[in-house]
Amino acid sequence: MAGKPRSLLEALKAVPDPRGRRGRRYPLAPLLGLLLLAALAGQTTLKGMVEWIHQRIETWMARYIEELDL
Repeated sequence: MAGKPRSLLEALKAVPDPRGRRGRRYPLAPLLGLLLLAALAGQTTLKGMVEWIHQRIETWMARYIEELDL
């Protein structure tokens, strides 16, 4: 990546994806972003993060999916 990222999403898109081809069900950048939001909301375990995301994902998708250029 040339220069500094201009947004968190841009920075997350620059993270190399270590998963194998078969493990790439979801794009890495949005996945990392959601996990980061869950961590900032106080979740400290992967299970807690996933539950936190599941409780909010439908509302989030309805509001913001058109704004993201994924």
